Amino acid sequence: MQQRATSIAGGVENNNAPPAPPMLQSLESTDIPQPPSRVKLIVQDLVQSSAILLDSKLLWLLVFGPIALIGDATGTLSEAMCFACSGIALIPCAERLSFVTEQVAAHTNGTIGALLNATFGNAPELLISTAALRAGFYRVVQ
Repeated sequence: MQQRATSIAGGVENNNAPPAPPMLQSLESTDIPQPPSRVKLIVQDLVQSSAILLDSKLLWLLVFGPIALIGDATGTLSEAMCFACSGIALIPCAERLSFVTEQVAAHTNGTIGALLNATFGNAPELLISTAALRAGFYRVVQ
């Protein structure tokens, strides 16, 4: 058995020693990929969310929701304008709600789809009537 001195540790190296396992060789030769940073993940989520929300021209009407809230809080808009802006902002919400119920119905049976449509189809009317009742507009709700 041939042995020779190594210059690093001063020990003895065996020429017949088996090579390092492939797993260790791959770890030594390549860099381990780092996970994406938190900021990068947040930016990706925002881009994907904006693609979902702004893919339709109808969804641009959602801008009227914050306008109504800010106008009511600051008193710059009248009650009628706040009501109109809120009603306009409900249009895309109702559209998205109907789209989601149709998608759920497509992946389930017709009975569940009809039940979801009947349940969530009246959500905009429920929101408007609740707001009208809280404001004292009982005749509007009737």
